[in-house]
Amino acid sequence: MVMAPAHAGMGFCAGLYAAHFIPPLLEHPAHPGVQVTFGLLTAGAAIVPDLDCHSATAARSLGPLSRLPARLISNLSSVVYRSTRTPRDSNRGGDHRGITHTIPGATVFAAIAAATVAYGGRNGLLGVTFVLFLFALRALPPVHRIDKDLVVSAALTLGVYVLMTEAGVTDATAPAWLGAAVLLGCLVHDLGDAPTESGCPLVFPLKIKGQRWYPVSLPKWMRFRAANKGANAAILVLSLAAAGWLLLQPRLPGLIPSAVQP
Repeated sequence: MVMAPAHAGMGFCAGLYAAHFIPPLLEHPAHPGVQVTFGLLTAGAAIVPDLDCHSATAARSLGPLSRLPARLISNLSSVVYRSTRTPRDSNRGGDHRGITHTIPGATVFAAIAAATVAYGGRNGLLGVTFVLFLFALRALPPVHRIDKDLVVSAALTLGVYVLMTEAGVTDATAPAWLGAAVLLGCLVHDLGDAPTESGCPLVFPLKIKGQRWYPVSLPKWMRFRAANKGANAAILVLSLAAAGWLLLQPRLPGLIPSAVQP
């Protein structure tokens, strides 16, 4: 799999770009604080699909509290893969890069986040943002000690709650805000895995060439090994460079629909 720092970097960059128009659509000003907040949430969400892998950053971030859900998700992914694969699909376990690496999987994660915020109120909002920030922090190289991450994540969560409140994020719009961040982050993760040798079954359950788990990818000569440190470092550096450029842009002429320009 593509390494967590690269996923988080791409998620942060995508979140900063999307923050130019998603918060305004929800009638929130797209000022720098909101943009960085949305970017950090998306960076954390870009780690979420790898909950199907017991050794991934997301599965290790909260000790037993994340390992148990990760094991359940991995087993569920394997069951779904084996029960839905066609004769043309590969004869693999399907626990990793299965249902969590699809558009329906990203939608489910987003719906869970939105429902948690909708029904949990402020506690739900704080809980979701805390987990996403922790995932983002754990993805940063080098991996920090978990006790420090917990403290920093808690501080960031409280700070973000204040920022979101000041930006006009209400109980009515917070579920859409968090849901959009999680959906975008998960999709960015899947697109980041697609260029690797194994590809990514993004369009499940649609059949392509007789395969329900068709690995969407680039032409073979353009693919790279998921664990290629050089490719991962390049992705991270380019993502952070793009993020820096995005932070300096008050608006993105020609890229953002005029109806939502601030």
